[in-house]
Amino acid sequence: MPFPDATSVRVAAVVVPTPGVAFDRQSFISAVAATRVGLHKVPVEVFPVPSIARSTSDRVMRAGMASRLAAMAAEAGN
Repeated sequence: MPFPDATSVRVAAVVVPTPGVAFDRQSFISAVAATRVGLHKVPVEVFPVPSIARSTSDRVMRAGMASRLAAMAAEAGN
């Protein structure tokens, strides 16, 4: 999901890691890049979260996601 940066738009990913399995951000980014997705779609930042909000029809609730990503990036010092 794109989120605003001071100079451009960066692509970020919000992921729910498998419980009990070590999560490595760089390995995740490398795995996404290895799928031959366009370079402009490879995330530069990854935010592991315990869950992602879903609607009653099981769709991801994207409203407000960009602002939450920007807040998480600010907390992380990015």
